[in-house]
Amino acid sequence: FLDPAARRFYPDWERFADMCVPILRTEAGRNPHDKDLHDLVGELSTRSEEFRTRWGAHNVRHHGTGTKRFHHQAVGELTLAFEDLE
Repeated sequence: FLDPAARRFYPDWERFADMCVPILRTEAGRNPHDKDLHDLVGELSTRSEEFRTRWGAHNVRHHGTGTKRFHHQAVGELTLAFEDLE
């Protein structure tokens, strides 16, 4: 949310951001005393309107399977499938 290079690395930035924030919110609920996680959420909330809006939605969806697109500067565009093994 704070590094402009992330938008180039993730061609589907909006989709990726929509997946990341619920994961952070879930982890914050599991570990409410994790100072580092608390500090990260605080910094992102302070410095990123996009993060703040998504965090405020209180979404905790978990994406167990799917695909993610990446744009690596040396390799080019990659689409990788993922499946949560938990």
